[in-house]
Amino acid sequence: MLKNVDAENGRPTKNKLDGAILSKLRTACEIYDVDGVNEAIAVIENYKYETDNELAIWLTENAKLTNFRQIVDKLSTLPV
Repeated sequence: MLKNVDAENGRPTKNKLDGAILSKLRTACEIYDVDGVNEAIAVIENYKYETDNELAIWLTENAKLTNFRQIVDKLSTLPV
C-alpha cells in the first residue's frame, strides 16, 4: 500500500484516503465525538495522498476549526 516516502517531510505516500477512516471521521463528526475526530485526523495526517491530498488537508483544517457539519456534508458527497 505504501508506494514511497515523501522526501520533504518523511510521510509515507498512499494512493488515496482510506474509506474506513473517512467513515469513522464522518460518524465521529455526526455525533460530535471530538476524540473520534482527533483519532481519525491523526491517521489521515500520517500520510501524503497522491489523489486525495487536497481533501486530506481540507479535512484536517476543518476538524481543527470544529466544522463538523461541513465535514459531514463534504463526506456525504463522496462516492462510497
